[in-house]
Amino acid sequence: MTPEEFRNRIRARIEELEANRKNDTLRIASDLKALIQLRIQTDGTDAKGQKFSPYTSKYAKYGRREQGYQDRYFDFTRTGRAFANIRPTVIDETDNSVTVEVAGQNTLTKQKLAGQFDKRGNILTPSQTEIDIANESNRQRILKYLT
Repeated sequence: MTPEEFRNRIRARIEELEANRKNDTLRIASDLKALIQLRIQTDGTDAKGQKFSPYTSKYAKYGRREQGYQDRYFDFTRTGRAFANIRPTVIDETDNSVTVEVAGQNTLTKQKLAGQFDKRGNILTPSQTEIDIANESNRQRILKYLT
């Protein structure tokens, strides 16, 4: 391979990397959301590994237990519609970066998340382990184009 062919190859890969940045970023953010959801639904823990404050005793009994849902810990899941409605969306894009927000996409889910914020903080905050996984995914994404 000549030096000119090598330069052209690198340029083409960089163009491909830039062309796919938005979709790749959305994919990584979706995976991050899935990790957060898994942690909440299986452990009921926040980003620091602490248990979320429990459901109120009245809601646990009448809104969860009597309707067949687990009530041992907060899992933000009953029908699954709220988590299904939480998705990453691009909120800013420049030549060098894509900024994504993982949030509810409709009014009801936004209200549910806001209601949880007062009691439990931002339940969608990723843990350091989840951030590390997302960073590694991004590193692998870049390497895929450059190797």
